[in-house]
Amino acid sequence: MFLEFINTFLQSAIEIVSFYILTCGFLDYSLFPKIQTILYGILTLILCISINYSITSYPISFLLSSLLIIAYFCITTKVSFLHMSFLYLIEYSLLIILELLLLPLFGLNAASVHHSLFQYIGLFFVLLITLIAYHILPLSTFYELLSQRNNTFLVIILNSFLLIWGCASFVLFKTENFFQNYLMVFLVIIVLVFLNGEVFTNHKKSLERQKQLEAYQTYLPIIENLIEQVRFRQHDYHNNIQSIRSLGYSCTDYESLKNSLLDTTEHYLLPDIQSLLLKLNMHLVAGFLVSKSLEAQHNHKSLHIEIGSYYLQTQCTEYEIIEYIGILIDNALDATPIHGNIYAKISSKHNKLIFQIQNPGTTLTPEFCKNIFSRNYTTKCTNPTCHGIGLYKLNKYVQELRGELYLENTEINQQTYIKFQLII
Repeated sequence: MFLEFINTFLQSAIEIVSFYILTCGFLDYSLFPKIQTILYGILTLILCISINYSITSYPISFLLSSLLIIAYFCITTKVSFLHMSFLYLIEYSLLIILELLLLPLFGLNAASVHHSLFQYIGLFFVLLITLIAYHILPLSTFYELLSQRNNTFLVIILNSFLLIWGCASFVLFKTENFFQNYLMVFLVIIVLVFLNGEVFTNHKKSLERQKQLEAYQTYLPIIENLIEQVRFRQHDYHNNIQSIRSLGYSCTDYESLKNSLLDTTEHYLLPDIQSLLLKLNMHLVAGFLVSKSLEAQHNHKSLHIEIGSYYLQTQCTEYEIIEYIGILIDNALDATPIHGNIYAKISSKHNKLIFQIQNPGTTLTPEFCKNIFSRNYTTKCTNPTCHGIGLYKLNKYVQELRGELYLENTEINQQTYIKFQLII
């Protein structure tokens, strides 16, 4: 009886630790728990074991234990119960798949010899795989999909969990013809993974097309307005030429002709930012930069944009570029005082887009450089609504794309500036 209790305790403890590691991976949290988290975990473990011993019905005991584990993570991570429930379904499905794959090797099924050394080796092997998944797999990306309440993703999670749970229960409790049942369940899971992977891939492509369409709808009208301005100026071109020509008759000396010519032509030129941005090959990016320039003017700030290359090349889509450089521009606008100047430059080299932006700031310290890309770190305000997540997300995107993101101090007109350089 005592050995059976120890066996149940170890299995439950390893299971909860595995859930904890995967949860930290999905939420992008550190693996080092607080004392309060450990105490709540021990309490949850004791309650789960009590339920398993006191309730003989497997579905009911499983449901109550699952609710306890979900509640434990809701309390310790401050994630909503709904989101945590779906995370639990994902984690449970992953662990079940691992256990089913290791079943023939380590005897993880409940019907096998409970106290065998191989069983514990298998359980610790599962724990090791979850640690590897935490460090290697982009688990936080799946949580972002979950946070967006992606219906396709939620349906995939639910049907995968139900089928995997059913298959695992069938294998664990139907011991006759074990390997025949195991192979059948394994094939079913492979087919399920393939089908759900296909659904997820198609949905992701559809989502990318939708984002691109939304970006076109948002920023193309700005480009169309610029083009319309050019058309109006072309319409007035003849009159402008006539007025310039008439200066030769109304001005009697060189100096007056020069001054009149300069004054007259100044009104015929497009603003520099608009005339340059119209030449960019990426129209959405051009429209976005125009909108940000107008936003800066509205807030009594100046956004000076320099075009280093009119033909931009990068592996990213236009709406992705807008998202990435938008984080840097928004941060610069927030950090710049009224009537301040922001200097940006966009160019391309070796099939990569290079974006630089400089805004007034203080001298960088090692602590600031270390924390600026951390989650929830912000220097904008102390209000809880200030999330400080923009640069953190940008840094993650850059790492996934194998790009580069630099931070340094520069000096413009004897004033200290903070400069970001993005290469993607």
